[in-house]
Amino acid sequence: GLVTGRVADFLDGGIMAIPPMIGRPGAFLFHSGSRAAFDTYREVLDVFGESHYVGTDPGLAALYDIALLSGMYGMFMGVAHAYALIANAGLSAREFAPLLTRWVNAMTGMIAPTGEAVDRGDHSVGVTSSIGMQAAAYVNLVDTARDQGVSPELLAPLQKVMDERVADGHGDDAIGGIIEVLRKAGR
Repeated sequence: GLVTGRVADFLDGGIMAIPPMIGRPGAFLFHSGSRAAFDTYREVLDVFGESHYVGTDPGLAALYDIALLSGMYGMFMGVAHAYALIANAGLSAREFAPLLTRWVNAMTGMIAPTGEAVDRGDHSVGVTSSIGMQAAAYVNLVDTARDQGVSPELLAPLQKVMDERVADGHGDDAIGGIIEVLRKAGR
């Protein structure tokens, strides 16, 4: 590249924090590119947040950043939809918040096992609630949204993805199997 061709090292980064978090516990950064530059400047980089080196490809820091933001925005969509249902029923979102927080926190327990399933290429291990069952019942979420006067546009696309995974013969897999449908576009 332009930088490395001139006897320089290039290190890219992604900051996983909002401005008030910078330099405080909870902030972290991804870095990719020159390992030598990372090692040399790690102490300075850690001033902004906990640094993580993710590889020599300079684009990896940005990929990690976008992947984490994708998870966050997916969660935000679900939270927004849940609050819209509650609000349209004339209920208090503030009173509902502790239940929503408890439920979303409990569901984070599926993150690590799903990652393991992706790496092993098998989503059929330890299934407690099959994607086939979930796909069949998912229509209730969309119907309830419409009944409550809430747009189902944030949730509706998941039905198609689940249905495709089931149609591909993986109805007994865990919900994380939808990842394989998403990955098809890149293959």
